[in-house]
Formats: sequence, structure tokens, C-alpha cells
Amino acid sequence: MKAILPGALLALNLFVIPAAFAQHQQHQQAAPAANTDTAIGQPGKAEAASRTIAITLSDMAIDPARIAVQPGETVRFQITNKGQLLHSFVIASPDGHGERQAMMGMMLDHGMVTDTAIVPAMMNMKHDGHAMAHDHTGLVLVEPGKSAELVWRFPQGGVIEAACDMPGHYEAGMVSRLTIGHDGH
Repeated sequence: MKAILPGALLALNLFVIPAAFAQHQQHQQAAPAANTDTAIGQPGKAEAASRTIAITLSDMAIDPARIAVQPGETVRFQITNKGQLLHSFVIASPDGHGERQAMMGMMLDHGMVTDTAIVPAMMNMKHDGHAMAHDHTGLVLVEPGKSAELVWRFPQGGVIEAACDMPGHYEAGMVSRLTIGHDGH
């Protein structure tokens, strides 16, 4: 039985890793280009930020729970994880969080992240000469006790969300409503 287990694990890896890579490739192809103005906005330049908003991630909460920005505004988010778990800070439409949650679940399942940490060796692994670096627009991962920054230029209007898309965190209430425009309060 012990001799069968390593062979079974090797065979499983021959199927799982290529499938994960194919899923990653499809996600990268479907991701919006960084230089296009999408419904959720796009990465901004730090020197263009009109203000900085402090974000605190704790286990199953985001503070503030509501954020108002102006159409076309560029904001620097200073994100601090004061919880005990790994959290993500993701800017997306309400529907877009489902895709990110699936991606985060896959990353957790494949050892790229754990419940409390990022696994750098797995995040940048190579398979058959293809890099699997995970660099996604509008998403940062923040380990417990650490901070990160995200600079974002918002579109001309609408309501989007900033949320943690780690499995179960969004459903537990780690969502901040992001309103673009004067009616944001």
C-alpha cells in the first residue's frame, strides 16, 4: 500500500498541475488589460492619488464597511491585516467576486496559499517552462500582521465592492461597499 501511494500522488500531480495551469491561463486571458477603463476601474499611479484610505482587515470584517470615491478619482489604499488569517483585498463587481473566490480556492487547494500565509515557491512555480506567477489586477494578499498598498483609479460611476475573496470570508461579511459618485454616503 505504501508503494502505491507515492505513485498515485505523482499521477494525480500530472493531472492537477496542468489543469490548474490551464485554468490560470484562461483566467489571465479573461482578465481585463491594465490599460483599459473597465466597469470597476484600473490600477492607478501612486503620484496621481488624491488621497489615502486606511483599510483594516480583521478576521471576518473590513473597516470601513462603506467607502465613497469620486468618478475618475485615484485612491491609495493602505491595507493592514490585524487578523490571524490570510486575507485578500479585492476590488470587483459583486458578480466578479465569485470568479476571484474560485481562484483563491484553487490557490488554497494547490498549496499556493495557506489559511495564514502566502507560499512564495508555489506562487511562482514553473511547469514545462511556463511561469504560474499570480499577479491579478485589483487584488492584494495580506498576511496576518502585515500591510500592503493598492492604488486604484475608479471609473465614472456605479457601485462596486472591496472584499476578501478567501474561501468563506466574503460570505462571513468581509465586504465593503464602494460607491462612486456624490450619492456614496
